[in-house]
Amino acid sequence: MGLGWNGMLFCEKYSSNPDCELVAVSEHKPERRAEAVKKFGVKGYSEYEILEDKDIDVISIHTPDHVHVEPFVKALEAGKHVFVEKPLANDLEGVKTMVSASLKHSGQVQLVGQILRFGKYFEAVKKWIDEGVLGEICYLESDYIHDLRYQQHLEQWKVDKEVPMLGGGCHSLDLLRWLAKDVCGDVTKVSAMSHHISYKEMKADTSIVTNYKFKSGAIAKVATLYGGPTPRPFGFNLSVFGTKGAIVRDRLCLDGMGEESMNIPEMLYDPTFDFAPEVAHFVDCIKTGNTQTRVTPQDAAQTVLAAIAGSEAALKQQTLDIPNIMDVIEA
Repeated sequence: MGLGWNGMLFCEKYSSNPDCELVAVSEHKPERRAEAVKKFGVKGYSEYEILEDKDIDVISIHTPDHVHVEPFVKALEAGKHVFVEKPLANDLEGVKTMVSASLKHSGQVQLVGQILRFGKYFEAVKKWIDEGVLGEICYLESDYIHDLRYQQHLEQWKVDKEVPMLGGGCHSLDLLRWLAKDVCGDVTKVSAMSHHISYKEMKADTSIVTNYKFKSGAIAKVATLYGGPTPRPFGFNLSVFGTKGAIVRDRLCLDGMGEESMNIPEMLYDPTFDFAPEVAHFVDCIKTGNTQTRVTPQDAAQTVLAAIAGSEAALKQQTLDIPNIMDVIEA
């Protein structure tokens, strides 16, 4: 559902996956729908009537960030397995509604598209963290720096509705949460600063630096910049520092090496978004009945809550606590 740039790319990945078959698309804009129907040789629907198609087992949602809630809930209620692109939602009420629906339909496979969790480079870093290669983690950082000014000529919602900390910054924030939460717990507090110097056409502040604190005491920095005339930096400028070693972008530093470091093998580099491993994981979970996907709605909701808190911390110039999604639902 949804045939913008992201939706069309996912159509290609589903079509090329040998374990699934793309049978239909849904898009309210006739010209986009017609293009996909012709390109992929599938049925086309204008909206939710796709959920009534008995040949469909899976719904993949690629609508704008602020239009994830309704299709996600309706797809679950129709008995489908569901993929939904990140961020899960872009406000508190949306997150509550989606997680509540997710828990109600826990027997259906659900995956949220936090794509960085599927990169070989990031998978290797997580393995080294979990196995203690870097020792006790004390500091992490990652940046979402991306010249997105071209988007104003594609879809108006990206100018009027998108919140940079949620639309882009959630990539780096979710990456750091995923890398560290098994050894550091989750993020609990955030402070931030932001401005609107770059990409003034956007409604929201387009540059924000957020500082997070994990339960263990470890701290992290996420910088989000829209509009800078530069390519996206390698590995999202990921750095992880521990008591025995550190990862600094494409370098591994270990205690006892002094100021020397070693290259991380180039085979692990993943410089672009590759949706194929994400699709493969989703399809495999459906085949095996594994409902504990790599990115569950409950887990993705914590990234959203932390991102929302970061944006609010910048506006209020305060350090804020990050709530737990289950506490939010039960309140």
